[in-house]
Amino acid sequence: MKISVNARIVAATNVDIQKAIKEGKFREDLFYRIGVISIHLPPLRERGEDIVLIANYFLRRFSKSLNKKVQGFSPLSVECIRFFAWPGNVRELENRVQSAVIMSESALIEPRDLGLDDRPNCVNKSPVTLNLKNAKEMVEKEILSVAMAQHSGNMTKIAEALGISRPTLYDLLKKHGMDYKA
Repeated sequence: MKISVNARIVAATNVDIQKAIKEGKFREDLFYRIGVISIHLPPLRERGEDIVLIANYFLRRFSKSLNKKVQGFSPLSVECIRFFAWPGNVRELENRVQSAVIMSESALIEPRDLGLDDRPNCVNKSPVTLNLKNAKEMVEKEILSVAMAQHSGNMTKIAEALGISRPTLYDLLKKHGMDYKA
């Protein structure tokens, strides 16, 4: 007995499929069987002002569902949201906003509520205490963070992208107290 089935498959990946096909890591025939419509969604860190819109959507949703009186993000929080690398993409943003709404004790979400108060773009905005050495270290740490996210922790690719050797990369990660797997 034959049973006719009409099915649609929706698949997602964070891998560049065309590159994987060229490298022999994904079967080309399989791609053409399932790849009728392809939609490229850029990672959150590449969406510019959309990040803040998405964060505000989550804030309104969680404020309503949790019956909290959170009204928005502080200006510094907005800046932190815009410039954070978001290695966990939209899920990380959603989880951080949900946690912030739950834990916040004020009407505005602050960077500490999001767990972003230790990020270089969120600390010490006073030009009086900012010096060149601190600024260099802040930028260095943020660039390392972005590179780690962009290259999914692949140390060889990160070192190549930054134009440094792997030992230098490991030294910088250690210097800034950043997690890595050697």
